[in-house]
Amino acid sequence: MFVPRRNKLIDLSISIVSWNTRELLSDCLCSLRAALQASPFLHAEIFVIDNGSSDGSAAMVRQAFPEVHLIANRENLGFARATNLALRRAQGRYVLLLNPDTRMPSSVLASLCASLSNRPDAVACGPFLLSGDGSPQLSWARFPGPGSEWTGDLDRSQSPYPIPDFEDAEKRALMEPFAADWIGGACLMIRAEAVRRAGLLDEGFFFYGEETELCHRLRHVLGNEGGKILLVPSVSMTHLGGQSSRSIPSIARRHLFYSSARLY
Repeated sequence: MFVPRRNKLIDLSISIVSWNTRELLSDCLCSLRAALQASPFLHAEIFVIDNGSSDGSAAMVRQAFPEVHLIANRENLGFARATNLALRRAQGRYVLLLNPDTRMPSSVLASLCASLSNRPDAVACGPFLLSGDGSPQLSWARFPGPGSEWTGDLDRSQSPYPIPDFEDAEKRALMEPFAADWIGGACLMIRAEAVRRAGLLDEGFFFYGEETELCHRLRHVLGNEGGKILLVPSVSMTHLGGQSSRSIPSIARRHLFYSSARLY
């Protein structure tokens, strides 16, 4: 069970799971450091969980980012098990699941915290994600079912805005947060109290699908009291995507994907 320690000084606990992404992780942590310096009123702790990397990631974190709490695993525990190691130690009133292949603009952390603070009916939120070339990533959908799994088509009809409008930064800046069944886990901020009540990530998932299952559980457990999962289109950040999985052979990636789909 997740029972965060009561520490009023910590607003946000950030968890980053890394596997052989040293340079990307370094860039991510640099952007986080700058974002936190730009928001001195926001008190945060950062956990990096290294899943047995062979590229010197753990040593880089120790040397270049002494403020980070490093959890160095001897083997690859998968995303869920590794994340739970940090969540059990987290002291913040919000927790942020963050991929190492993201870049954090200075205003994102404060904006996401404000989004949850302003919406007591919401348990989680995330920004709009952009690829490295600036193209949009439509990282929300209704929960998957047999039809979507068969066709591979995700239902994004919960957006109140036309999908083409998301390509326009000026239009996105005017969009209000909206609720979706699930949003992508590359940058997912959750109320710590909600995680405590709904439970940690399901460690039966090794890779893929963990955030969808967690969003389902958050909605199911807290739905009667308000368990909305919000996408905040006016807040955007870069997510390169698929960097850790590149080291996994394509056959193994497909096996992990379909195993997660069956488990879900």
